[in-house]
Amino acid sequence: MRSFSTAGDFTTMAKLRTALVDNALYYTSYLVIFITALVYLLAKKAIKLDFGYLKVLLITAANTWGLFLVILFLGYGLVAVPRALWSAGNPLASLRRAYFTLSQRNLELADEEDKLDELIEQVEHLKASLPLSHPLQPHLLVVAKQAQESHRTTESPSRSAKNAPPRLSTNSSAHAHPDPAGLSLKQLTRLHRSLKSTRDRCARAKALYWDAVKQAIWIEDLNTFRSKQ
Repeated sequence: MRSFSTAGDFTTMAKLRTALVDNALYYTSYLVIFITALVYLLAKKAIKLDFGYLKVLLITAANTWGLFLVILFLGYGLVAVPRALWSAGNPLASLRRAYFTLSQRNLELADEEDKLDELIEQVEHLKASLPLSHPLQPHLLVVAKQAQESHRTTESPSRSAKNAPPRLSTNSSAHAHPDPAGLSLKQLTRLHRSLKSTRDRCARAKALYWDAVKQAIWIEDLNTFRSKQ
């Protein structure tokens, strides 16, 4: 569903095709597990090629893939959670880590905002340059609407903060505006998809930034309370 919603295509079938291609790696790995198990069991003559055995094998392969993901994420949690709890016992180390995380989130948010601004600028350039009689004009209006909605959500503290670190401009010759005369549906679809994905990453970066701000404030208040005891 995520691949379908972030697809830059303009028809339902095209979006569905793009989503299937994006998820090909996931389904391919699942298919490899199924085929490997099927070949092994057939070689051992443990099953027969009928619907009942294939149904059980399909369920088993799905459970195997699910357990693999659970073990993968659980293994990370078994290390990360105790380490975070241990580090929380050191007030100064926790505060330094919170400041570092906040700085990192601010840089990530600023970078995503720059990328989003660049894409919005490209869309505005196409909207101003593309003739009204161009066959891609209806699709461009859809992209322009997405750009306007994204532009209203780009304001954040990382732009107006006085202590924000300086950022290098992303406007360069390497990121030239697309040529309206040679614009194709494939190029417009790619631009639309980039706009959607960058907007989502920008929203995620903004949420992580505010979470880091709240975490840093909470640790500061906690250290202040400890120092007064």
